[in-house]
Amino acid sequence: MTLKIPTLLQRYIYPVLALALAYFLAGSLGTTLALPPGFGTPVFPASGIALAAVMWKGYRIWPGLLLGSLCMNTWVSFANTPEFSFANFLPIGISIGLGASGEALFGAYCFHQFSTSDNPLDRVRNVLVFLIISGLLSSAISASVGSLSLCLGSLADWDNFFGLWLTWWLGDAMGIWLFAPLVLMFVQSSSYSVKPATLVEGIFLAGIIYFFTRMIFEGPLGPNTYPLLFMAYPLLIWAVFRFEQFGAVFSVLIISGVATLETVQGNNPFTQNLATNESLLILQTLMGVVSFTSLVLASSLS
Repeated sequence: MTLKIPTLLQRYIYPVLALALAYFLAGSLGTTLALPPGFGTPVFPASGIALAAVMWKGYRIWPGLLLGSLCMNTWVSFANTPEFSFANFLPIGISIGLGASGEALFGAYCFHQFSTSDNPLDRVRNVLVFLIISGLLSSAISASVGSLSLCLGSLADWDNFFGLWLTWWLGDAMGIWLFAPLVLMFVQSSSYSVKPATLVEGIFLAGIIYFFTRMIFEGPLGPNTYPLLFMAYPLLIWAVFRFEQFGAVFSVLIISGVATLETVQGNNPFTQNLATNESLLILQTLMGVVSFTSLVLASSLS
């Protein structure tokens, strides 16, 4: 039985277009921290949104990833390449889009195969499957396909292949770790009431984490020259013990966001004697460890 046009639009076309738009916007935001020519970025939120969308809506939504990735990478290439040719870039853009689609499809498939529920944060086993397989392993697909496509298309030098691949892989993995749980918590959580005192505590804690993290990097008298990020760990533990999954996801997201922006501006001890991209890689590796331990701790408590 064929679907009627309104039903087809609501069940398939609209979700695909919405995903393509979300991927384009999130990807464009992520590429503001990208390596030249603008494709590999230390944090890529679109990868997390893509995986969450496939885990939520199913595998048939994948054309939205291809469309969103193609449009985003076309825009990035047009903005960074003086002599841009859409005809020459089209096969490269499609290849990168297929790699991004394969990343999300593989990550969602492996999670459904090896996890015990649809929630990646409710059990330690699910967290490990999500972080290691759906995060680290699936990100290698997009990084490999994308880096090879750029080098074969002469948009990147083969001498920079490993650095581009590492940045791409780590950026997609961090995007999955930070943003996929955030999206899934909102779309999978059932309605429940929150006590006013708990809400006030959560807002207060988020504000403390934000300002304390900024103080760690900027310092009261100027940029700090010592790696003091470990001083934020007590606040992170507070958030995990009081708010469990929500506390872990939001606190790590706040710390990572502030730390990344401060590093770009040079207010970071990791930037000493290092290029900005190298310092970002070191910082995001550290944030990956923080995210990993926080999510595992939150799942064990729940």
